[in-house]
Amino acid sequence: FLNTAFPYPGASHMIPLNEVNWLRQVLASSSKPTFVFMHVSTSDGSGTDYDIAINREKINQLLANDDSFVAGFFGHSHHSDKWDGLRKQLDSEGNIYFHTPAPHEWMGNSSLLPWVVVTIEPRKNRFIIEVGPSVKRSELSEFAFYVIQRLEKIISNFL
Repeated sequence: FLNTAFPYPGASHMIPLNEVNWLRQVLASSSKPTFVFMHVSTSDGSGTDYDIAINREKINQLLANDDSFVAGFFGHSHHSDKWDGLRKQLDSEGNIYFHTPAPHEWMGNSSLLPWVVVTIEPRKNRFIIEVGPSVKRSELSEFAFYVIQRLEKIISNFL
């Protein structure tokens, strides 16, 4: 879990260098498949300042140079016009991320809002994706195909 939501005056968020260094150490210490979870995406978001985390390019480069990185997951995007879908995004290096929407109490009736829960069970060698009933536009099949394909590639490197 990478903390990308440090407030920063004049911009929306910042990823401190100690977080960048932490991720560098984590990636260097393991060759197992790696998923990165964050609040503010290091991908392009919707292009507003609200979605930008300073030092995100450092994270993008680290992940692009790591053969074990599978995908990133993020929330945030409170102003998104795609609350009814699981959305795929790429960062400047071509790394893939998935926006997993979740309801907030300020958005009204949460039963009408979409949500996505990803459960990863490494000991059982599986992941489970639950999508709420309000998700109308879903890139879920693309997500599952991508993750399986990427994991197979990483695992074949071990053989």
